[in-house]
Amino acid sequence: MRRSISLCVVLTPLVEWMMLKRRPGWIEWAAVALSLLGAWLLAGDGAVVLNPGDALILLMALLRTLNVCVTKRVLRDSALPPLSVTTVQPGVVAFGSAAVALVFTPQQWQHVPSLAGHMPFWASVFYLIFACTLFAFFAQNYAIRRSSPTRVWCVVGLVLAGREDIAYYMGRRQVDCCGVHAGTVRWCKAVIVGVPRASEVVP
Repeated sequence: MRRSISLCVVLTPLVEWMMLKRRPGWIEWAAVALSLLGAWLLAGDGAVVLNPGDALILLMALLRTLNVCVTKRVLRDSALPPLSVTTVQPGVVAFGSAAVALVFTPQQWQHVPSLAGHMPFWASVFYLIFACTLFAFFAQNYAIRRSSPTRVWCVVGLVLAGREDIAYYMGRRQVDCCGVHAGTVRWCKAVIVGVPRASEVVP
């Protein structure tokens, strides 16, 4: 996940340039360089060895980049509010995932637990659905409408770095030197490009 976010920041200015005809500024190219540095630090020893898992991470980063750029084009060229787009996106993912699971792994389907006696499970499910998915999608779409996909992804990278820093200082996770430096790189990257200029903000 950490490397996919860094790769999204690298790919988004290029895809935004091709799809939305918006040429990235020099400060966004600096963010791309910092993201590459952060991804290299997260790789551990820095060795470049590609495997099927790396190919899937690269594919996921490309698909997420295409998603935010297409969302920006839809919100820019239509009167759809971000809330409507947010309603459609998770719905398509949910029904699509259910259809794929039903076709390829029907034996994995099980009865859901009842509400009575399983409140911790359902509380976790509702938290993941509403706070971690729906609200996150809405915040992302709202920001994309008012700014650019490149800047939005920089802020997403900042949120991820903040989560890791909090986990580190709470003692919940051991982070090596490369991880600390990668988090620092993310903070610097988000600071230099995360705040949009007044000329780029859509009222």
